[in-house]
Amino acid sequence: VAFEGRIKAKTISLKTSLPEKLQSNFDAEIVEKIISNLISNAINYSEEKGKIKIDLELINDSIVLKVTDAGIGISKSRIQKIFDRFETSSGYGIGLALTKELVQTHKGTIEVSSEKGKGSCFKICIPYVIAKEINFEENDDKILESSDENKLQILIVEDNIELQTYLKSIFSATYTVFTASNGIEGLEVLKNTAIDIVVSDIMMPIMDGIQMCEKIKSTLTICHIPVILLTAFTDTKHQFEGTKAGADLYLSKPFDGDLLKLKIKNLLRNRSFIKEHILNGKETISSVSINELDKEFIEKLNTYIETNIDNSDLGVDVLATYIGFSKSQLTRKLNALISKSPGQFILHIRLKTASKLLINKTINISEIAYQAGFSDPKHFSKVFKKEYKISPSEYRKQNFQE
Repeated sequence: VAFEGRIKAKTISLKTSLPEKLQSNFDAEIVEKIISNLISNAINYSEEKGKIKIDLELINDSIVLKVTDAGIGISKSRIQKIFDRFETSSGYGIGLALTKELVQTHKGTIEVSSEKGKGSCFKICIPYVIAKEINFEENDDKILESSDENKLQILIVEDNIELQTYLKSIFSATYTVFTASNGIEGLEVLKNTAIDIVVSDIMMPIMDGIQMCEKIKSTLTICHIPVILLTAFTDTKHQFEGTKAGADLYLSKPFDGDLLKLKIKNLLRNRSFIKEHILNGKETISSVSINELDKEFIEKLNTYIETNIDNSDLGVDVLATYIGFSKSQLTRKLNALISKSPGQFILHIRLKTASKLLINKTINISEIAYQAGFSDPKHFSKVFKKEYKISPSEYRKQNFQE
């Protein structure tokens, strides 16, 4: 249906040979994009009253798709380049390069045979996996690893649908993927979703990637989110603008998908390192390499909680009101920065305060509990032991200073 107008305009004869029923486990959106690209390509290079044939069949353990046209064909010198990423001199542009990438995400192969003036045949082979229902009661580690609950969330902002589809395909196995077509749409997603990392093109309509990055890095509720900017421009000016906007990484097109995934992994690993240092006090917050707004935010929270540490009513509502966030905004922010909820963060500081007071033997443990904001000394002892693996009295013995 999508190609009906173009086929009629060229009076092309389209024939299909398809099985009645063929079920397999695959990403329907990606396979649809593969087929669409090949049919679109066949139409482009077919002449008036041309012929296109689509064959789909199961051969051995592979699903085999063939898209054949009787068009202008491809010369031997050009056929070597048509799958090169971002190769435009061959005349086939980005479409076939991305088609190949999408096929490979399904562990498939794509090949072409062609003769100048007689047409081309594109053949795709994808391993056949029998579709089956998943029994969620089974304790299957692979299923658990791919559960959406365990996935980090990535936002792809890209107005080129083919590139957006390609980026989605390389991340969908390990991330929950959200997409947007410009900076305004991207910011809208960030408003209500706990995104872990943003990958964005620079050149986009309405709001470009640099403008969006500037907005992200200057907004306290979302400034902690790493941003990777992608661009076809390699000049210093664009790199300078991207860096000035606060981008965490700048990558030029064409890029390698595996390299991009590795760089994201390294960025997120670095954030884990920062979380550990903030929580455990191994370095002062001012020496940790994070956004200045985030440093001020954590220091402000720390100071407020420590100043009011003996107030047992100090909770999430009070903290959110003080900082000027909604409870959900504060929860998302702290989970991203230190992997703790506001309540867990308050408890962490209470226990850290108590551990310091325990070194002084002149204060009894019940009094220390009250000074650290615990209304029940028994509850204090229970949560202290859970955190430090020993009771408050044992901790005092091990760390007592004369």
